[in-house]
Amino acid sequence: MSNKTYYGACVYSNVTLYGLKEDVGARYLWTCWRVFVLLSSLFGDTTILVASIKYRAIKIHQGLVPFMQHLAVCDLILSTTYVLPGIVSLVADEWVLGDGMCLATAYLSYFAFSLNCFLISGMTSGKLMMIVSPMKAREWTKMTSHRICLAIWMFCLCLPLTQYLIDGDDGCFDSRKYNCTYGYSPDIWAWFKPILFFFMALAPGITVFVTSVLLLLKASQVARESLKWQGVLTVLITSGVYSVSILPFVANGIAEPFLEKDPLKVGKFQFRYYRVACAFLSFQIMANFYIYNMTVPSLRQFVLNKIFGRSNSHLNLKLTDPQNETRTSISAEPRRSTVNGINGNKPSV
Repeated sequence: MSNKTYYGACVYSNVTLYGLKEDVGARYLWTCWRVFVLLSSLFGDTTILVASIKYRAIKIHQGLVPFMQHLAVCDLILSTTYVLPGIVSLVADEWVLGDGMCLATAYLSYFAFSLNCFLISGMTSGKLMMIVSPMKAREWTKMTSHRICLAIWMFCLCLPLTQYLIDGDDGCFDSRKYNCTYGYSPDIWAWFKPILFFFMALAPGITVFVTSVLLLLKASQVARESLKWQGVLTVLITSGVYSVSILPFVANGIAEPFLEKDPLKVGKFQFRYYRVACAFLSFQIMANFYIYNMTVPSLRQFVLNKIFGRSNSHLNLKLTDPQNETRTSISAEPRRSTVNGINGNKPSV
């Protein structure tokens, strides 16, 4: 691990000085929150993937479904490589998972958080384009969205690659958030970190906010009978929860160049605010499942059927057509097709 003396995150590795060793109640409360986030993500994001891939139970515009799937994968990465090690560290009151896992947590957490940001930015921008250009919305396929998501994955790899090239062994335990993090120890980060923060966090965050406002304004101008709000609400609530979760951390990032950097001079408020900002980031890891259950009736019914063991033949909902978002009645009861002139219903789509 890096032993450089520059004021990066590694100077906060001493649990006795900067941890919650004396505040056991706060440590247990934070542990319970992280356990709830972990369980919500493991169950919720796995359900999203199974429901959308195996059962095709998410009846929404097909261009949005891939973004939901990629966000679920991203959240699972964060829950297993960031939230779970954080739980272990809070219980043990130190890092006990070894240097290799420390570096993996540092790189994967920065990568996945930036990936989450850009995926939501792509989701809001894509939905706005669908509302502005209805003809393009009809031509927007799942493969189109998957290609956009793949490009986002490739682009976000630039962050951990840059960190590795500057100092590949600069991982350490940060007692402020009870997790391993990239240390930003070399002097070059004094001016390069704010630039990276702007392009990898602030710029996509601004994009999410602007496109969400434009989406709301544009959708409100469309005649009610020609637009169903299922997809719009899904995107707007997702972007809203994301904005709330990242706002404290973004504020800390903007103010960081002007804050006291010597850990011996940093006040308690600065430590507590940073911990609150880190806790808020967890909302975006576990919230999507709850959002989709509120806004997508077909997913909600799928979950209820699986939990209570109902037969799919009882499902008869008013859903949104995945192509043009016009309201249509869809029944999950098997339908018979017309064979050799015998009357029957066409297979459901």
